[in-house]
Amino acid sequence: MSNVKQIFIVGSSRSGTTMMGRILGNHSEIFTFKELHFFGTIWTNTANQDLNRNKQIELLSRLLCIQEDGLFNQQNTSVFNHKAIALLANKNICNPLKIYELFLSAISEENDSTILCEQTPQNIYYLNEILAFFPQAKVINMVRDQRDVLLSQKNKWKRK
Repeated sequence: MSNVKQIFIVGSSRSGTTMMGRILGNHSEIFTFKELHFFGTIWTNTANQDLNRNKQIELLSRLLCIQEDGLFNQQNTSVFNHKAIALLANKNICNPLKIYELFLSAISEENDSTILCEQTPQNIYYLNEILAFFPQAKVINMVRDQRDVLLSQKNKWKRK
């Protein structure tokens, strides 16, 4: 991955991962991604097979859509096919992890950032895979008293 450094913010839900991502994202060299849920949702450690060109475009389009429209707004990923095709042009990338790496690098470069920050809390369950693929990555593990997490969840439910 070019010269882009990685930070992964992990923890339980409602532990402050989004707040930490926003704080770090205020730095001019850091770009904070939305919660991508790549590990465990899009990719699992058993999904290490090579993808054909259509699946590559589909995966990259889905990542671009999540970053642009959010995790719960993936109805129209095909809108991002042209950008995915352009990013994959003249590249022979068949592995889902390599496509993820390409996505992170491209979006970071697009935002003139040298450090990317991925803030999906559930990545805590995939630290072995993340650190195996990104050995130089830094991990911030957000820890919050579980009583406060439950109170925060309760207050979130009340608002709805």
